[in-house]
Amino acid sequence: MCEEYRLLLFNGNEWEKIDSYETSDKGRKDAKNGVVGNAYNLCNRINGNIHMRPLDKKCAEDCSKAINDKLNDIRDKIIENYPSLKHANIITESKNAKKPECYNEATHIFDYLSYKTDKNKYQITGVLFYKLQEKDKEYINEKLCEIQFIKIPLVIKALDMYPDTDEGGKYKKVSLGENVYYNSKCDFNSASDEIAKEFMEFVDYWENFD
Repeated sequence: MCEEYRLLLFNGNEWEKIDSYETSDKGRKDAKNGVVGNAYNLCNRINGNIHMRPLDKKCAEDCSKAINDKLNDIRDKIIENYPSLKHANIITESKNAKKPECYNEATHIFDYLSYKTDKNKYQITGVLFYKLQEKDKEYINEKLCEIQFIKIPLVIKALDMYPDTDEGGKYKKVSLGENVYYNSKCDFNSASDEIAKEFMEFVDYWENFD
Protein backbone atom coordinates (compact mmCIF):
# COMPACT_ATOMS: atom_id res chain seq x y z
CA MET A 1 0.00 0.00 0.00
CA CYS A 2 1.38 3.36 -0.97
CA GLU A 3 1.38 5.71 1.99
CA GLU A 4 1.80 9.03 0.24
CA TYR A 5 1.73 10.74 -3.13
CA ARG A 6 3.96 13.64 -4.17
CA LEU A 7 3.53 15.99 -7.11
CA LEU A 8 6.83 17.56 -8.20
CA LEU A 9 7.68 20.47 -10.47
CA PHE A 10 11.14 21.60 -11.54
CA ASN A 11 11.93 25.02 -10.09
CA GLY A 12 15.31 26.51 -10.94
CA ASN A 13 17.87 23.90 -9.97
CA GLU A 14 15.76 21.42 -8.04
CA TRP A 15 12.51 19.50 -8.01
CA GLU A 16 10.07 21.27 -5.72
CA LYS A 17 7.25 19.42 -3.98
CA ILE A 18 4.08 21.33 -4.83
CA ASP A 19 1.71 18.89 -3.18
CA SER A 20 1.91 15.93 -0.84
CA TYR A 21 -0.68 13.97 1.09
CA GLU A 22 -1.03 10.70 2.90
CA THR A 23 -3.53 8.05 1.91
CA SER A 24 -5.01 7.67 5.37
CA ASP A 25 -8.69 6.71 5.57
CA LYS A 26 -9.54 10.40 5.27
CA GLY A 27 -6.96 10.87 2.53
CA ARG A 28 -8.39 7.98 0.51
CA LYS A 29 -11.89 9.42 0.90
CA ASP A 30 -10.70 12.86 -0.21
CA ALA A 31 -8.79 11.35 -3.13
CA LYS A 32 -11.91 9.51 -4.24
CA ASN A 33 -13.61 12.90 -4.54
CA GLY A 34 -10.73 14.13 -6.65
CA VAL A 35 -9.35 17.22 -4.96
CA VAL A 36 -6.67 17.00 -2.29
CA GLY A 37 -4.50 19.91 -1.13
CA ASN A 38 -3.04 21.78 -4.11
CA ALA A 39 -3.43 18.89 -6.55
CA TYR A 40 -6.19 17.06 -8.32
CA ASN A 41 -5.73 13.32 -8.05
CA LEU A 42 -7.22 10.58 -10.17
CA CYS A 43 -6.21 7.19 -8.82
CA ASN A 44 -7.68 4.04 -10.35
CA ARG A 45 -6.97 1.38 -7.75
CA ILE A 46 -8.10 -1.40 -10.08
CA ASN A 47 -5.43 -0.85 -12.73
CA GLY A 48 -3.03 1.21 -10.60
CA ASN A 49 -3.14 4.33 -12.76
CA ILE A 50 -2.32 7.50 -10.84
CA HIS A 51 -2.62 10.99 -12.31
CA MET A 52 -1.89 14.10 -10.24
CA ARG A 53 -2.46 17.60 -11.58
CA PRO A 54 -1.71 21.01 -10.07
CA LEU A 55 -4.91 22.90 -9.31
CA ASP A 56 -3.20 26.25 -9.88
CA LYS A 57 -4.60 27.33 -13.25
CA LYS A 58 -1.44 28.98 -14.60
CA CYS A 59 0.81 26.14 -13.45
CA ALA A 60 -1.51 23.60 -15.09
CA GLU A 61 -1.70 25.53 -18.35
CA ASP A 62 2.07 26.11 -18.48
CA CYS A 63 2.76 22.39 -17.95
CA SER A 64 0.13 21.42 -20.51
CA LYS A 65 1.56 23.71 -23.19
CA ALA A 66 5.16 22.68 -22.51
CA ILE A 67 4.30 18.98 -22.75
CA ASN A 68 2.22 19.45 -25.89
CA ASP A 69 4.97 21.45 -27.61
CA LYS A 70 7.68 18.98 -26.60
CA LEU A 71 5.84 15.83 -27.69
CA ASN A 72 4.97 17.35 -31.05
CA ASP A 73 8.57 18.42 -31.60
CA ILE A 74 9.82 14.93 -30.70
CA ARG A 75 7.30 13.39 -33.10
CA ASP A 76 8.51 15.67 -35.90
CA LYS A 77 12.12 14.60 -35.26
CA ILE A 78 11.14 10.92 -35.21
CA ILE A 79 9.30 11.19 -38.52
CA GLU A 80 12.17 13.19 -40.05
CA ASN A 81 15.00 10.90 -38.94
CA TYR A 82 13.45 7.44 -38.46
CA PRO A 83 11.13 6.52 -41.35
CA SER A 84 10.31 3.15 -39.75
CA LEU A 85 8.55 5.07 -36.95
CA LYS A 86 6.65 7.39 -39.31
CA HIS A 87 3.30 6.22 -37.90
CA ALA A 88 4.09 7.55 -34.42
CA ASN A 89 1.29 9.84 -33.28
CA ILE A 90 0.15 11.87 -30.28
CA ILE A 91 -2.63 10.42 -28.14
CA THR A 92 -4.48 13.18 -26.30
CA GLU A 93 -6.28 13.02 -22.99
CA SER A 94 -9.87 11.94 -23.16
CA LYS A 95 -12.25 14.88 -23.15
CA ASN A 96 -14.35 12.85 -20.74
CA ALA A 97 -11.53 12.53 -18.19
CA LYS A 98 -12.55 13.68 -14.73
CA LYS A 99 -10.87 16.99 -13.94
CA PRO A 100 -11.67 20.42 -12.46
CA GLU A 101 -13.00 23.28 -14.56
CA CYS A 102 -9.61 25.00 -14.53
CA TYR A 103 -8.38 22.25 -16.86
CA ASN A 104 -10.47 23.45 -19.80
CA GLU A 105 -7.29 25.04 -21.22
CA ALA A 106 -4.85 22.49 -19.78
CA THR A 107 -5.68 19.24 -21.52
CA HIS A 108 -2.26 17.93 -22.59
CA ILE A 109 -0.54 17.03 -19.31
CA PHE A 110 -1.12 13.31 -19.79
CA ASP A 111 -0.85 13.20 -23.57
CA TYR A 112 1.69 10.73 -24.92
CA LEU A 113 3.46 9.91 -28.15
CA SER A 114 2.50 6.42 -29.30
CA TYR A 115 4.08 3.90 -31.65
CA LYS A 116 2.93 0.31 -32.16
CA THR A 117 4.66 -2.77 -33.59
CA ASP A 118 3.43 -6.34 -33.94
CA LYS A 119 4.87 -7.09 -30.50
CA ASN A 120 4.51 -4.00 -28.33
CA LYS A 121 3.06 -0.54 -27.88
CA TYR A 122 5.60 2.18 -27.08
CA GLN A 123 4.97 5.56 -25.51
CA ILE A 124 6.80 8.77 -24.64
CA THR A 125 5.21 10.77 -21.84
CA GLY A 126 5.85 14.27 -20.52
CA VAL A 127 5.51 13.11 -16.92
CA LEU A 128 7.68 10.66 -15.00
CA PHE A 129 6.51 8.33 -12.23
CA TYR A 130 8.71 6.57 -9.71
CA LYS A 131 8.43 4.92 -6.30
CA LEU A 132 10.61 5.73 -3.32
CA GLN A 133 10.94 3.94 0.00
CA GLU A 134 11.68 6.14 3.00
CA LYS A 135 11.80 4.43 6.38
CA ASP A 136 8.45 2.66 6.75
CA LYS A 137 6.65 4.51 3.95
CA GLU A 138 6.46 4.02 0.22
CA TYR A 139 5.96 7.16 -1.86
CA ILE A 140 4.58 7.55 -5.37
CA ASN A 141 6.26 10.52 -7.03
CA GLU A 142 5.10 12.23 -10.21
CA LYS A 143 7.42 14.68 -11.98
CA LEU A 144 5.71 17.12 -14.31
CA CYS A 145 7.55 18.04 -17.52
CA GLU A 146 9.98 15.12 -17.55
CA ILE A 147 10.57 12.34 -20.07
CA GLN A 148 9.67 8.67 -19.56
CA PHE A 149 9.48 5.82 -22.11
CA ILE A 150 6.95 3.00 -21.75
CA LYS A 151 6.68 -0.45 -23.34
CA ILE A 152 3.36 -2.30 -23.19
CA PRO A 153 3.13 -5.83 -24.65
CA LEU A 154 0.25 -6.39 -27.06
CA VAL A 155 -2.40 -8.83 -25.89
CA ILE A 156 -1.81 -12.31 -27.29
CA LYS A 157 -4.66 -13.70 -29.39
CA ALA A 158 -6.57 -16.75 -28.21
CA LEU A 159 -5.30 -18.85 -31.13
CA ASP A 160 -1.73 -18.22 -29.95
CA MET A 161 -2.56 -19.90 -26.63
CA TYR A 162 -4.12 -23.11 -27.92
CA PRO A 163 -2.31 -26.25 -26.67
CA ASP A 164 -0.16 -28.16 -29.14
CA THR A 165 -1.98 -31.39 -28.30
CA ASP A 166 -5.43 -32.68 -27.34
CA GLU A 167 -3.90 -34.69 -24.48
CA GLY A 168 -5.57 -34.12 -21.10
CA GLY A 169 -3.83 -31.90 -18.57
CA LYS A 170 -1.80 -30.01 -21.17
CA TYR A 171 -1.60 -26.28 -21.90
CA LYS A 172 0.66 -23.97 -23.85
CA LYS A 173 3.01 -21.77 -21.87
CA VAL A 174 2.71 -18.22 -23.13
CA SER A 175 4.69 -15.24 -21.89
CA LEU A 176 2.85 -11.95 -22.11
CA GLY A 177 5.98 -10.03 -21.18
CA GLU A 178 5.71 -7.07 -18.86
CA ASN A 179 5.23 -3.34 -18.95
CA VAL A 180 8.45 -1.35 -18.78
CA TYR A 181 8.77 2.23 -17.54
CA TYR A 182 12.16 3.62 -18.50
CA ASN A 183 13.56 6.93 -17.30
CA SER A 184 15.18 8.60 -20.29
CA LYS A 185 18.80 9.67 -19.96
CA CYS A 186 17.65 12.88 -21.65
CA ASP A 187 15.78 15.45 -19.64
CA PHE A 188 12.79 17.52 -20.72
CA ASN A 189 15.00 20.33 -22.02
CA SER A 190 17.25 18.05 -24.06
CA ALA A 191 17.20 18.50 -27.83
CA SER A 192 14.21 16.69 -29.29
CA ASP A 193 16.37 14.84 -31.82
CA GLU A 194 18.41 13.39 -28.94
CA ILE A 195 15.22 12.19 -27.24
CA ALA A 196 14.01 10.74 -30.55
CA LYS A 197 17.33 8.89 -30.97
CA GLU A 198 17.15 7.40 -27.48
CA PHE A 199 13.52 6.36 -28.05
CA MET A 200 14.50 4.60 -31.28
CA GLU A 201 17.19 2.72 -29.36
CA PHE A 202 14.61 1.81 -26.71
CA VAL A 203 12.26 0.42 -29.37
CA ASP A 204 15.06 -1.51 -31.11
CA TYR A 205 16.19 -3.06 -27.83
CA TRP A 206 12.77 -4.42 -26.88
CA GLU A 207 11.84 -5.51 -30.38
CA ASN A 208 14.96 -7.70 -30.43
CA PHE A 209 14.77 -8.81 -26.80
CA ASP A 210 14.36 -12.57 -26.32
